[in-house]
Amino acid sequence: MVSMQAPRFFVEKDIVMLSALVRNRTGKAVRARVSISLKGGCLELLPADDPAVKGLSADTDNSAVREVDVPAQGQAVVNWWAAAVREGTAAVAMEASAGSTGDAMQMNFPVLVHGMKQLHAESAAVLSGEQEKTLSISLPQQRRREESELVVKVSPSIALSMVEALPYLAEYPYGCVEQTLNRFLPALVVTDTLKQLGLNPGAALKSHRSLNPRDIRNKAFHDSVMKKLERNPVYDEAALKKMAARGISSLREKQLSNGSWGWFGGAEEGDPVMTAHVAHGLKIASNTVNVPEGMLSGAVRWLKNYQERQTALLEQGDKFRKLEQLPDGPEKKEALRKLGNYRLTASATDTLVYSVLAECGVKNLPMERYLFRDRLELPVISQIQLAEILLDAHRMDDFNKVMPVISQFLQQDDSLQTAWLRLPNAGYWWRWYGSSAATQAAYLKLMSKSAPGNPVTARLAKWLLDNRANGSYWDSTKDTADCLEALSAYLLQTREGMEDMEAEILYDGVPVKTVSCTKETLFTFDNAFRMSGKALADGSHVITIRRKKGSGNIYANSTLSYFSLEDPIPAAGNAVTVERSYYRIRKETVKNGSVKDTQTDAGELVSQGRDLTRRTLLKNGDVIASGDIIEVVMTVKTKNDVEYLMLLDPKPAGCESRETASGYARLGTVFGYREIGDEEIRLFLSSLPMGQYQISHRLRAERPGRFSALPAIIEAMYAPELRGNSREHKIGISMPVEQNNDQPQ
Repeated sequence: MVSMQAPRFFVEKDIVMLSALVRNRTGKAVRARVSISLKGGCLELLPADDPAVKGLSADTDNSAVREVDVPAQGQAVVNWWAAAVREGTAAVAMEASAGSTGDAMQMNFPVLVHGMKQLHAESAAVLSGEQEKTLSISLPQQRRREESELVVKVSPSIALSMVEALPYLAEYPYGCVEQTLNRFLPALVVTDTLKQLGLNPGAALKSHRSLNPRDIRNKAFHDSVMKKLERNPVYDEAALKKMAARGISSLREKQLSNGSWGWFGGAEEGDPVMTAHVAHGLKIASNTVNVPEGMLSGAVRWLKNYQERQTALLEQGDKFRKLEQLPDGPEKKEALRKLGNYRLTASATDTLVYSVLAECGVKNLPMERYLFRDRLELPVISQIQLAEILLDAHRMDDFNKVMPVISQFLQQDDSLQTAWLRLPNAGYWWRWYGSSAATQAAYLKLMSKSAPGNPVTARLAKWLLDNRANGSYWDSTKDTADCLEALSAYLLQTREGMEDMEAEILYDGVPVKTVSCTKETLFTFDNAFRMSGKALADGSHVITIRRKKGSGNIYANSTLSYFSLEDPIPAAGNAVTVERSYYRIRKETVKNGSVKDTQTDAGELVSQGRDLTRRTLLKNGDVIASGDIIEVVMTVKTKNDVEYLMLLDPKPAGCESRETASGYARLGTVFGYREIGDEEIRLFLSSLPMGQYQISHRLRAERPGRFSALPAIIEAMYAPELRGNSREHKIGISMPVEQNNDQPQ
């Protein structure tokens, strides 16, 4: 019978051993005649003088016959070497006969072109005051030219693509206080912003397109989804006001008699954070829709009383600090006893409550002084809120003291034109004030107010848009609402995309397209240049984005895709990358000075040792033995918070997975779903925050030969522009050491 697990081979790259396993079930030894025949022209037997093998013979018609002795009740293996020479399906037929008995079988195996689709994406921004920016691409000679395509997109605004998040909020199914508020409030904010800019809020939905030039999603699929959402009322002004009225009525029912809110209606006592969020939302909503009399004022009154109580506790804390300086004794002890409750430092909740009350016209200068005094003790989002408080109060000296504390956490990526704050506390993700998205949104709102022309401000907006979960909204309703409010503030301050724009796209210095856009054509203008096939010549090329009209930001992105035939296939990626390494795993028993030999009761000397797993890095082209265990380690790096990733790791044809069952599992440093396939291991990860991760699995080397492992591929399932691949890996597998007689060199 044929004994071969290799699922596929690559043309002109792979050499494989084809094996016939002959079993003798009789009581005496037999001489068996074993033959092989290769059909389809995709595999060829290697002749005896081929430098790849030793001591084997083959006939010229791609078939061969050998004789072998098979012991009684035993078995024998007959091996041939074959090379993959042409794309298609290879049929391998084997037959064994001894006297009047025999057996035969045939198996089919795919022989594939050695190559894979690669995608390279680059982005650039021509900022206000700049005239042009360049992008570079490189096309290898070894590729399928007919499958090569270059797409260059230009846009005057990326922030306007935020409107895609509104249907998610309006259709969110749950009804706690925060979600009730954020079902309608962001829609009011965004639509009011668009109207102030002179835009029609419904135009974005009707156009079914994103203004983010980096977006290369499948338009037909996206259109089908958006068509289902056209029932959503958030783009119709009358329907939106009805939705807001229902939300405000629901909030009124959940409001406690003292003016506060808990998480849900019917809470025993009010929560200062939830009450502050609702008061802030009602203050904004009152500019557009009717808010019942007393609803907002009741919340403000409750927050004011809460703030005064906290201020009194902080004042008691000042007294405690003074008492602590007194010498120990009865008087100090008695004074501390009479002091009662106190607080030593202001908190994130104090900052939030103060900012909301200040927005509603209520100031508490003692609390403001405590917030400034304790600014270094506050989380980053509270420091940002404090900076905005100082900016609004025109306390510029104090404002300029707080801003450097915040900006020390600023990170920038020139390749993606993004900026963000790397939170020193890992976000305090378990706290209400710990969301990374909410912190970045607060910083964007502050920078839009204090420095709208600073290039960092545009980069912050781009980071927020690049880090949307599912491509259109953020991690939660609260995060989504905060981000939409910040992006709306950014649009109002910068008026991005509101002036006429004209940009020229040049390919190697030759103008190939002029992109023009006005406020009236913002959602319908043709913003893409495409080049494909033979028009894309081999080698390096330069794409220039040149301003011809307008002074606003111009965002550009190039996406180059082609089927690479390179050998080896190089690594690629930008926003998300993967590097793959192979390690041979062997368990050994070693001795050291702490391990002594011992004697049994019979006086027999027994050598003692310590079990050790030795991990050896395999270089490209290294040869290991059949039966060896390989650990595959993939290092994934992502520059953004991403969700719903698929990591594909093609197996070398001579290897099989150690794991046999698909399912959820610990995959190195992450947890995800593992799917075991014939040709590849597929790993599905629901989310990866910005950072670096190691993901691993194990293979067993089985079929001798020389094999190519195509690159591992990481890609976002719902954002195809996020894609990267590792370099290719080549591996040789020899016979086990005790049988190593016929093997490739």
